[in-house]
This record gives sequence, structure tokens and C-alpha cells, in this order.
Amino acid sequence: MKLTTKGRYAITAMLDVAINGPTKSVALHDISNRQSISLSYLEQLFSKLRNAKLVKSQRGPGGGYLLAKDSNKISLFDVITAVDENIDQTQCGGKMNCNDSKPCLTHNVWIDLNKQINDYMKSITLENVISRDDVKQIIQMNTNNNLNYVKTNENNFDTPIYLDYSATTPVDTRVAEKMSECLTIEGIFGNPASRSHPFGWDNIERLQSDSLE
Repeated sequence: MKLTTKGRYAITAMLDVAINGPTKSVALHDISNRQSISLSYLEQLFSKLRNAKLVKSQRGPGGGYLLAKDSNKISLFDVITAVDENIDQTQCGGKMNCNDSKPCLTHNVWIDLNKQINDYMKSITLENVISRDDVKQIIQMNTNNNLNYVKTNENNFDTPIYLDYSATTPVDTRVAEKMSECLTIEGIFGNPASRSHPFGWDNIERLQSDSLE
């Protein structure tokens, strides 16, 4: 059995929510940034996860998603079935018609395998996964990498720097040359109005929040 991208991404995203949002909502663009899953794909997955009552949404500035149940009450089976993942091993989908309208010789072998896989996925909860020592090490490693990503040793930038592409004042050639050396540092520089990177998304949320106050 090979779990499809849909099932793997759904489990990964739910684990991210379990890790980062036990008591606060987690924004999809943050999950997208951390797990390298496209925002549009996450929106589709979380629509199904919400319909399955595995997550609940929180609207407004700082909004996102929370687990609808404790992480020890949500199994991997719950997640993959919520996004319509099919892990059936039979060719006939259990209809017993794969060999000229009759079951093949190995039909019941695959049925037994289905049961074992389903039972295994039902036995593992989100909490089981994030409590594993190897997963904790990966979480710590990713945290350290993110810190190094935002604050580079070469430039020692503590905060993002944005460029105003709508500005009409000419930039001195010498300044432009120095700026161009830095523009390849992804995550440090960007257009504050862009929806293509997390800093842009956060900036737009702040502007919307300020406009409501």
C-alpha cells in the first residue's frame, strides 16, 4: 500500500496543528511555510477535515484552525478517511468482481491486509506520533533551522526588510547594487503586499486588523 499525497499531507498538516496549536489557532499559511505544502492544497484538505469535525476554524486576525478534539482522540485513520483517502488493497474495491465478475484467488488475502492496515492506522493517534523521540528530534531540528533561516550569520538580520515596488523616487545606483546582493535571501526581503510569502500574508493580516480598530 502506498498512501497518496492527499493522505500524507493531511496527516502532516494535522500533526503541525497538534504541535503548534494546542491552545491557539494555527494559520494555514504558517503550516504551508513549515511543511512545504501549497496553501491552496491545504485549504482543500482543511475544508474536508472541518466537515469531518476533526478541526474547527477561528476567523478574523490571528485566525486559523484548532483541533476539534484532543490529539489523543484523533487517529491517523480518522484523518485519512476524512480526506477521502482510499487504502483498499483489492482491485475490485471489495465488490468481488475482479475476475470475470467473480472474485480473484487472492481476494480474501487483500481483504485481510485491508483490515490489518486499518486496525494499525486506528491504533495510532496524533499524540502517539508527536510523543515519539524521533519526531521530537525532528521538531527541534526544524525549529533550529527556522531560526537560522530568519537570522543569517552573514547578515545578522533580526527582522524582515520590505521593498516598496510602488515608490517613484529613484534609487541611487550604488544602493541598488548593494540591495540586489541581498534579494536572493528568501524569507528576509519581500513585497509587503505580496500574497506569495508568509511575511506578506502576516502584513496583510496586520493591516486588516488595524483597519478594524
